[in-house]
Amino acid sequence: MSLAAISSVLLLATANPTQPDPACRDRFLEPFSSSSIWNTAVGSDAVFAPALLYQNEADFPTQFHNDQDFFLLATAADPLTPWIDQGDWGSDDHCQVTGQVVSQIPLPVNFTTASDGTGPGQPNNNAMGILLPDNETLVQMQPVYRCSAGGPLLARFGNDTDGCSSSLTAACL
Repeated sequence: MSLAAISSVLLLATANPTQPDPACRDRFLEPFSSSSIWNTAVGSDAVFAPALLYQNEADFPTQFHNDQDFFLLATAADPLTPWIDQGDWGSDDHCQVTGQVVSQIPLPVNFTTASDGTGPGQPNNNAMGILLPDNETLVQMQPVYRCSAGGPLLARFGNDTDGCSSSLTAACL
């Protein structure tokens, strides 16, 4: 084989080695496929139509909340963190530990739920989803608080109707 032919083969084999396959997408950055309704443009001929949810002012909601939804990607490098079953909070101090450790869950050490500036015990009804390091298992919980970096995870853990009230098992995930 000539030197020119070898060079051509090498060029073909190494062309764009760092470019991702265009058929693949990062499912964490682009959770919906390009053909999904969530990625379909409304169009220039779209017309707003009132939903008529509230027919008069008396029907308007009286309370609005700034509940946050946290979505975390746990990695194998994240430390196991005690998950304390707080049940459903009744007191205003959401950082006071009142429950028992029911499991350990990997969490980024610097993650807290005090990201809205109201402080660690904010009165939000936080919801959370954690994709575990196996990239298949999703654990969801609400309400959830982590009041300090490296601190325990304070969250409701199952109930008697879902069979997950005493331990984190494969059936509960």
